[in-house]
Amino acid sequence: MGTRSELRIPLFDREWLFNLYEEPDVTKDEAVEQWLAADWAPAVDYPAVGPREDPFALREVVRMMKFRTCAFCRIPMTEVNMEFDLGLLLVCTSCNYWGGKGTRPHPGSQKRGLLGRYSFISNPDSVPLDRLLNHFRTHPTDLLNLSPRKAESIVVAILKEVLDCEVRLVGGVKDDGIDALIHAADGTKTIVQVKWRESSKKSESVSVVREVGGTILARGIPKAIVISTRKQFSKAARREAELISQQELVGTGRLDLSLRSFNDMIDMLEVATKRVDERVAPQDLIPDYHPLYMFGSS
Repeated sequence: MGTRSELRIPLFDREWLFNLYEEPDVTKDEAVEQWLAADWAPAVDYPAVGPREDPFALREVVRMMKFRTCAFCRIPMTEVNMEFDLGLLLVCTSCNYWGGKGTRPHPGSQKRGLLGRYSFISNPDSVPLDRLLNHFRTHPTDLLNLSPRKAESIVVAILKEVLDCEVRLVGGVKDDGIDALIHAADGTKTIVQVKWRESSKKSESVSVVREVGGTILARGIPKAIVISTRKQFSKAARREAELISQQELVGTGRLDLSLRSFNDMIDMLEVATKRVDERVAPQDLIPDYHPLYMFGSS
C-alpha cells in the first residue's frame, strides 16, 4: 500500500508592489528561474511601498507585460478590467498568478510594478474551491494525497458542477455504505460510494461492487455510482456491475450501477473546473483586488 505525501498547494495569496525606476530589456519569453523559486525574497524590502529592488522581479514584470504569459503555467494570461485606467493587470486563470504595471494617478508619478507571490498550503479547507479545483486539474496526482473524508467533499463539489444538481455529503462512521446522495430534479436519487486509495495502481476489486449492490437493495435506491482512484476496475468488477444493472426489482425499478475510475475522475474535474471558471471574474481571482490600492495609493 502506498503512503500519502504531505499535500502542498501553491496559493497566490501575497503580493509584491514596487517602483519601476528602470526597466530591463527583455527580448525572449523566458521566465527567470530565480523568480520562480519558492524561496525567492527581494534583495531590498521595506514594510511600506518604496525603493524595493530585485533584478529578477523587475525582469519578470517586464516579461509578463510584453508577452502576457504566465511564468508558471506558460499559457496566455487574461487582462483584468481596471476601473480607473491606471495601467495593465493580468491574471492566469489556471494557477491564479497575477501581475501588472501602472502609474499613480497624479502628474510626474513613477511607474509601479506588481507581482503575486505564492505560499504553500497543506490544509485544503483553507483554499477556495475554484483554486483547489484548478490545482487538481493541473496536478491530478495530488488528489491521492487527500484524506478519504476530504476526498468525499471534493467529489461532491465536482459532481454538483458536472451534473448540475444537488449532491449531499452523507459519509461518516455510520454511513451504511453511502458517502453521498445525488438528488435529481425529477426526484430520483443516486447513491455515491467513494473509494479513495493511496495509489492509482492496480484494479478496484469486485467486492466493492458487490458491497454497493447490497446497499442498493437495502436502501431501495435503484441508481449508484462507485468512484475509485484506482486506474481501472477489475474484469470481475465490471462484469458484476453489468449483471446488477440488468436487474429490475418490483417497487424499486431498473437498477443502474456505474463505475468511475481515476481517469474518469480527472475528466469530471476538467468539466467542473471549466464551469466554475465561467462564473468567476478575473479580478475575483486576486485577493483584495482594487486598482487604486494596487496602482494608485501613495
